[in-house]
Amino acid sequence: MMLKIQAFILLALFRNISGFELPTVPLSPYGDQAASRQVNPLEDVECGLNYNVWGQISPTSTTGHANLCLQCRITAPGRTLSFSYVQALSTTINAHGVSKTDALILQSSIDEDLVNMANKSQTSASCESTCSGDERCASCEFTENGCKMTAVDYMNENHAGKPLAEALESCFASGGSKYCGLCPNDRSCVGSRASGPPRTRRNLKSNDSSIKCPSGLTACPLSSRPSFKTTAGFECLDIKQDTNSCGGCVSAGSGVDCSTLEGVASSGCSDGKCKIFSCKSKYEYSEAGNECLKIL
Repeated sequence: MMLKIQAFILLALFRNISGFELPTVPLSPYGDQAASRQVNPLEDVECGLNYNVWGQISPTSTTGHANLCLQCRITAPGRTLSFSYVQALSTTINAHGVSKTDALILQSSIDEDLVNMANKSQTSASCESTCSGDERCASCEFTENGCKMTAVDYMNENHAGKPLAEALESCFASGGSKYCGLCPNDRSCVGSRASGPPRTRRNLKSNDSSIKCPSGLTACPLSSRPSFKTTAGFECLDIKQDTNSCGGCVSAGSGVDCSTLEGVASSGCSDGKCKIFSCKSKYEYSEAGNECLKIL
Protein backbone atom coordinates (compact mmCIF):
# COMPACT_ATOMS: atom_id res chain seq x y z
CA MET A 1 0.00 0.00 0.00
CA MET A 2 2.83 2.40 0.92
CA LEU A 3 4.57 1.77 -2.41
CA LYS A 4 1.36 2.61 -4.25
CA ILE A 5 1.05 5.87 -2.33
CA GLN A 6 4.69 6.76 -3.03
CA ALA A 7 4.26 6.04 -6.73
CA PHE A 8 1.13 8.21 -6.82
CA ILE A 9 2.96 11.09 -5.15
CA LEU A 10 5.91 10.83 -7.53
CA LEU A 11 3.60 10.89 -10.53
CA ALA A 12 1.78 13.91 -9.14
CA LEU A 13 5.07 15.67 -8.52
CA PHE A 14 6.36 15.05 -12.04
CA ARG A 15 3.05 16.19 -13.52
CA ASN A 16 3.38 19.52 -11.70
CA ILE A 17 6.86 20.08 -13.14
CA SER A 18 5.69 19.60 -16.70
CA GLY A 19 7.01 23.03 -17.67
CA PHE A 20 10.56 21.81 -17.28
CA GLU A 21 12.68 19.35 -19.20
CA LEU A 22 12.69 16.43 -16.80
CA PRO A 23 14.99 13.42 -17.02
CA THR A 24 13.50 9.95 -17.23
CA VAL A 25 15.72 8.94 -14.32
CA PRO A 26 17.01 11.00 -11.37
CA LEU A 27 20.07 13.06 -12.31
CA SER A 28 21.65 12.76 -8.90
CA PRO A 29 21.00 9.72 -6.70
CA TYR A 30 23.01 10.41 -3.58
CA GLY A 31 22.16 7.10 -1.96
CA ASP A 32 21.45 6.82 1.72
CA GLN A 33 21.29 10.17 3.47
CA ALA A 34 21.46 10.93 7.18
CA ALA A 35 18.12 10.67 8.92
CA SER A 36 17.92 14.44 9.32
CA ARG A 37 18.30 14.84 5.55
CA GLN A 38 15.69 12.26 4.56
CA VAL A 39 12.30 13.32 3.29
CA ASN A 40 9.04 11.66 4.22
CA PRO A 41 7.11 11.47 0.92
CA LEU A 42 3.78 11.73 2.71
CA GLU A 43 4.67 14.90 4.59
CA ASP A 44 7.49 16.52 2.66
CA VAL A 45 6.57 16.04 -0.99
CA GLU A 46 7.03 19.77 -1.62
CA CYS A 47 10.69 19.60 -0.59
CA GLY A 48 12.36 22.81 -1.74
CA LEU A 49 9.89 23.50 -4.53
CA ASN A 50 8.18 26.88 -4.84
CA TYR A 51 4.60 27.11 -6.08
CA ASN A 52 2.84 30.00 -7.79
CA VAL A 53 -0.63 31.36 -6.98
CA TRP A 54 -2.25 28.65 -9.12
CA GLY A 55 -0.63 25.88 -7.10
CA GLN A 56 1.80 24.96 -9.88
CA ILE A 57 5.56 24.86 -9.64
CA SER A 58 6.93 28.15 -10.93
CA PRO A 59 10.21 28.63 -12.83
CA THR A 60 10.54 32.10 -11.28
CA SER A 61 10.40 33.43 -7.74
CA THR A 62 8.27 36.32 -6.49
CA THR A 63 11.13 38.69 -7.39
CA GLY A 64 11.04 37.56 -11.02
CA HIS A 65 14.40 35.81 -10.78
CA ALA A 66 14.99 32.11 -11.41
CA ASN A 67 13.43 29.79 -8.84
CA LEU A 68 16.40 27.81 -7.55
CA CYS A 69 14.37 25.47 -5.38
CA LEU A 70 13.59 22.83 -7.99
CA GLN A 71 14.94 19.95 -5.96
CA CYS A 72 13.32 17.12 -4.08
CA ARG A 73 14.36 14.21 -1.93
CA ILE A 74 11.97 11.27 -1.88
CA THR A 75 12.49 8.46 0.60
CA ALA A 76 12.00 5.04 -0.97
CA PRO A 77 12.44 1.77 0.94
CA GLY A 78 16.05 1.62 2.08
CA ARG A 79 17.33 4.78 0.44
CA THR A 80 16.71 8.40 -0.39
CA LEU A 81 16.46 9.47 -4.02
CA SER A 82 17.57 13.01 -4.82
CA PHE A 83 16.34 14.95 -7.82
CA SER A 84 17.93 18.14 -9.11
CA TYR A 85 17.05 19.48 -12.54
CA VAL A 86 20.30 21.23 -13.44
CA GLN A 87 19.72 21.53 -17.19
CA ALA A 88 16.25 23.02 -16.79
CA LEU A 89 17.45 25.34 -14.03
CA SER A 90 20.37 26.48 -16.16
CA THR A 91 17.96 27.54 -18.91
CA THR A 92 15.80 29.43 -16.40
CA ILE A 93 18.82 31.23 -14.94
CA ASN A 94 19.94 32.22 -18.43
CA ALA A 95 16.54 33.81 -18.98
CA HIS A 96 15.79 35.34 -15.58
CA GLY A 97 19.06 35.52 -13.65
CA VAL A 98 19.41 34.98 -9.91
CA SER A 99 18.74 37.48 -7.14
CA LYS A 100 21.55 39.37 -5.42
CA THR A 101 21.03 37.36 -2.24
CA ASP A 102 21.17 34.02 -4.08
CA ALA A 103 24.16 35.14 -6.14
CA LEU A 104 26.06 35.95 -2.94
CA ILE A 105 25.59 32.42 -1.62
CA LEU A 106 26.40 30.74 -4.94
CA GLN A 107 29.47 32.97 -5.33
CA SER A 108 30.68 31.81 -1.92
CA SER A 109 30.30 28.17 -2.96
CA ILE A 110 32.18 28.74 -6.22
CA ASP A 111 34.94 30.67 -4.44
CA GLU A 112 35.45 27.76 -2.04
CA ASP A 113 35.63 25.29 -4.93
CA LEU A 114 38.33 27.35 -6.64
CA VAL A 115 40.33 27.65 -3.41
CA ASN A 116 40.31 23.85 -3.09
CA MET A 117 41.35 23.48 -6.73
CA ALA A 118 44.13 26.05 -6.30
CA ASN A 119 45.47 24.25 -3.25
CA LYS A 120 45.90 21.11 -5.37
CA SER A 121 47.83 22.98 -8.09
CA GLN A 122 51.46 22.69 -7.05
CA THR A 123 53.07 24.24 -10.12
CA SER A 124 52.56 27.34 -12.23
CA ALA A 125 51.63 25.20 -15.23
CA SER A 126 48.99 23.22 -13.35
CA CYS A 127 47.62 26.42 -11.84
CA GLU A 128 47.16 28.02 -15.26
CA SER A 129 45.85 24.82 -16.83
CA THR A 130 43.27 24.28 -14.11
CA CYS A 131 42.06 27.86 -14.29
CA SER A 132 41.85 27.99 -18.08
CA GLY A 133 39.88 24.74 -18.08
CA ASP A 134 37.22 26.01 -15.66
CA GLU A 135 34.78 28.66 -16.88
CA ARG A 136 34.28 29.87 -13.32
CA CYS A 137 37.92 30.99 -13.06
CA ALA A 138 38.50 34.55 -14.30
CA SER A 139 42.24 34.70 -13.60
CA CYS A 140 45.03 33.07 -11.64
CA GLU A 141 48.55 33.66 -10.45
CA PHE A 142 51.26 31.45 -9.04
CA THR A 143 53.56 32.95 -6.41
CA GLU A 144 55.79 31.68 -3.64
CA ASN A 145 52.61 31.25 -1.61
CA GLY A 146 51.15 28.92 -4.22
CA CYS A 147 48.30 29.11 -6.70
CA LYS A 148 45.57 31.71 -6.31
CA MET A 149 42.45 31.65 -8.48
CA THR A 150 39.97 34.48 -8.82
CA ALA A 151 36.41 33.55 -9.70
CA VAL A 152 34.14 35.28 -12.17
CA ASP A 153 32.03 37.95 -10.45
CA TYR A 154 28.66 36.23 -10.48
CA MET A 155 27.09 39.08 -8.53
CA ASN A 156 27.23 40.86 -11.90
CA GLU A 157 27.19 37.80 -14.19
CA ASN A 158 23.98 36.59 -12.59
CA HIS A 159 22.55 35.13 -15.83
CA ALA A 160 25.34 32.55 -16.16
CA GLY A 161 23.09 29.50 -16.16
CA LYS A 162 25.46 26.53 -16.19
CA PRO A 163 27.96 27.48 -13.44
CA LEU A 164 25.28 28.89 -11.15
CA ALA A 165 23.01 25.86 -11.61
CA GLU A 166 25.93 23.54 -10.88
CA ALA A 167 26.81 25.58 -7.78
CA LEU A 168 23.22 25.14 -6.59
CA GLU A 169 23.50 21.40 -7.25
CA SER A 170 26.61 21.28 -5.06
CA CYS A 171 24.86 23.17 -2.25
CA PHE A 172 21.86 20.83 -2.55
CA ALA A 173 24.06 17.73 -2.38
CA SER A 174 25.93 18.82 0.75
CA GLY A 175 23.06 20.63 2.45
CA GLY A 176 23.79 22.90 5.38
CA SER A 177 23.79 26.68 5.64
CA LYS A 178 24.30 27.50 1.98
CA TYR A 179 21.45 25.36 0.69
CA CYS A 180 19.15 26.44 3.51
CA GLY A 181 20.01 30.06 2.75
CA LEU A 182 18.82 29.47 -0.82
CA CYS A 183 15.81 27.27 -0.05
CA PRO A 184 14.88 27.85 3.61
CA ASN A 185 11.48 26.20 3.15
CA ASP A 186 13.01 22.83 2.33
CA ARG A 187 11.94 20.41 5.04
CA SER A 188 15.57 19.35 5.53
CA CYS A 189 16.26 22.88 6.81
CA VAL A 190 13.39 23.14 9.27
CA GLY A 191 14.55 22.55 12.82
CA SER A 192 18.03 21.50 11.80
CA ARG A 193 21.39 23.13 12.39
CA ALA A 194 22.48 25.45 9.62
CA SER A 195 25.88 23.90 9.01
CA GLY A 196 28.60 21.61 10.22
CA PRO A 197 28.56 17.97 11.25
CA PRO A 198 26.29 16.67 14.02
CA ARG A 199 27.50 17.63 17.46
CA THR A 200 29.05 14.91 19.60
CA ARG A 201 28.26 15.30 23.29
CA ARG A 202 30.14 13.51 26.03
CA ASN A 203 29.95 13.51 29.82
CA LEU A 204 33.29 13.76 31.53
CA LYS A 205 34.27 11.23 34.16
CA SER A 206 36.04 12.23 37.32
CA ASN A 207 39.21 10.48 36.23
CA ASP A 208 39.37 12.16 32.81
CA SER A 209 42.76 13.86 32.65
CA SER A 210 42.27 15.32 29.20
CA ILE A 211 39.52 16.09 26.75
CA LYS A 212 39.89 14.51 23.36
CA CYS A 213 37.80 14.89 20.22
CA PRO A 214 38.15 13.35 16.76
CA SER A 215 40.67 15.03 14.50
CA GLY A 216 39.40 18.35 13.19
CA LEU A 217 36.96 18.90 16.06
CA THR A 218 37.35 21.06 19.16
CA ALA A 219 36.08 20.27 22.66
CA CYS A 220 33.69 23.00 23.80
CA PRO A 221 32.00 23.02 27.23
CA LEU A 222 28.23 22.66 27.30
CA SER A 223 27.94 25.40 29.92
CA SER A 224 29.27 28.95 29.91
CA ARG A 225 31.49 28.32 32.91
CA PRO A 226 35.15 29.20 32.26
CA SER A 227 36.48 25.73 33.05
CA PHE A 228 35.36 22.20 32.36
CA LYS A 229 33.53 20.45 35.19
CA THR A 230 33.30 16.71 35.56
CA THR A 231 29.50 16.89 35.47
CA ALA A 232 29.11 19.47 32.73
CA GLY A 233 30.20 17.55 29.66
CA PHE A 234 31.38 18.99 26.37
CA GLU A 235 30.68 19.01 22.65
CA CYS A 236 33.05 18.17 19.83
CA LEU A 237 32.53 20.96 17.30
CA ASP A 238 34.03 21.88 13.96
CA ILE A 239 34.67 25.51 14.85
CA LYS A 240 35.62 26.22 11.24
CA GLN A 241 32.09 25.38 10.03
CA ASP A 242 29.73 25.51 13.01
CA THR A 243 27.39 28.48 12.56
CA ASN A 244 26.64 28.70 16.27
CA SER A 245 30.24 28.45 17.43
CA CYS A 246 32.30 29.89 14.60
CA GLY A 247 36.01 30.39 15.13
CA GLY A 248 36.00 29.15 18.71
CA CYS A 249 33.90 27.88 21.61
CA VAL A 250 31.17 30.43 22.29
CA SER A 251 30.43 28.69 25.58
CA ALA A 252 34.03 29.34 26.65
CA GLY A 253 33.99 33.00 25.68
CA SER A 254 35.59 32.70 22.23
CA GLY A 255 34.12 32.36 18.77
CA VAL A 256 30.93 33.89 17.39
CA ASP A 257 27.34 32.69 17.09
CA CYS A 258 26.77 33.85 13.52
CA SER A 259 23.01 33.35 13.79
CA THR A 260 22.76 36.11 16.42
CA LEU A 261 24.48 38.87 14.44
CA GLU A 262 22.35 42.01 14.25
CA GLY A 263 20.11 42.20 11.21
CA VAL A 264 21.19 38.82 9.85
CA ALA A 265 18.47 36.57 8.40
CA SER A 266 20.64 33.73 7.10
CA SER A 267 24.27 33.00 7.90
CA GLY A 268 26.89 30.29 7.92
CA CYS A 269 30.48 29.69 8.98
CA SER A 270 33.40 29.06 6.66
CA ASP A 271 37.04 28.72 7.70
CA GLY A 272 36.19 30.05 11.15
CA LYS A 273 34.57 33.24 9.89
CA CYS A 274 30.90 34.17 9.70
CA LYS A 275 29.37 34.28 6.23
CA ILE A 276 26.24 36.40 5.80
CA PHE A 277 23.87 35.14 3.13
CA SER A 278 20.92 37.50 3.64
CA CYS A 279 19.77 40.35 5.86
CA LYS A 280 16.47 40.96 7.61
CA SER A 281 13.92 43.47 6.39
CA LYS A 282 15.09 47.10 6.74
CA TYR A 283 18.72 45.98 6.76
CA GLU A 284 21.20 45.88 3.89
CA TYR A 285 24.43 43.97 3.47
CA SER A 286 27.74 45.83 3.71
CA GLU A 287 30.51 43.91 1.98
CA ALA A 288 33.15 46.19 3.50
CA GLY A 289 32.28 45.23 7.06
CA ASN A 290 30.67 41.86 6.32
CA GLU A 291 27.61 42.97 8.29
CA CYS A 292 23.96 43.90 7.95
CA LEU A 293 23.43 47.62 8.48
CA LYS A 294 20.10 49.14 9.41
CA ILE A 295 18.63 51.29 6.66
CA LEU A 296 18.09 54.79 8.05
